Amino acid sequence: MEATIRDLRLHSSKLLAATGRGESVVITYRGKRRAALNPWVGASDDQAAAGAIRRSVCGRMRKLASMTMFASCASINRCRDAG
Repeated sequence: MEATIRDLRLHSSKLLAATGRGESVVITYRGKRRAALNPWVGASDDQAAAGAIRRSVCGRMRKLASMTMFASCASINRCRDAG
């Protein structure tokens, strides 16, 4: 798919939707190709956020378990196995 710099300015959400569907978008300026928008191929943001939250919670549980006996062994082992 090709789009002009004006299309990028006025219709950026549509161009981003195209990249979300797996399309690459070539941006032109005065008829010449200048840039490309490509689909992101890494882990999804939701997966990355969930992993960060899980690591944070498990780290806090380990710290709490080392200070007190409130956390059960099973919950600490689940965190250890997950992270």
